[in-house]
Amino acid sequence: MKFPNQEYKLVYRHGYFVDKHQLRAEHSSAFIVAWCVGLALMICLAASCQQAWADEIPEDIAIQCILGEARGEYAEHGYPAFIAIADALRNRGTVVGVYGCKVDMGKERQFLANKGYYRAARQAWLESKTANVVKGASHWESTDFKTPYWAKDMVVTYQVGKHKFYREVK
Repeated sequence: MKFPNQEYKLVYRHGYFVDKHQLRAEHSSAFIVAWCVGLALMICLAASCQQAWADEIPEDIAIQCILGEARGEYAEHGYPAFIAIADALRNRGTVVGVYGCKVDMGKERQFLANKGYYRAARQAWLESKTANVVKGASHWESTDFKTPYWAKDMVVTYQVGKHKFYREVK
């Protein structure tokens, strides 16, 4: 359709002449289709990468999280406290929302190193690749607090010291 004050020009395209406005519409449609396909591919890639995310938690960060979460439990309950946190952290696949990852060890670093805590936390992280101590749990909470709101639809799979471990019900 030609509107007043609109230039009418034919453009040779794929062996025939078309109106340049029609050509512009074809290009914009192709762009939208290409953009949607690209978006769909990115979503698929993100979903497939979800499984590998836990392997991408750097070892030093994982050790920090394990120490921050369970150094008190380790003194009383030993290595099982570390392996349980490591296993659940690996199941979780991210450090987002893990309080212990934010704890500043500061003055405790030398004490923890002298007591062998760093070595034990590292061993727990490495062993958690094949361990299933917490039976698929990806969340945990201290029994010092009431049952967390996020645990209402979860099942307790393991407990060591004051840490209860929760798994989503599938």
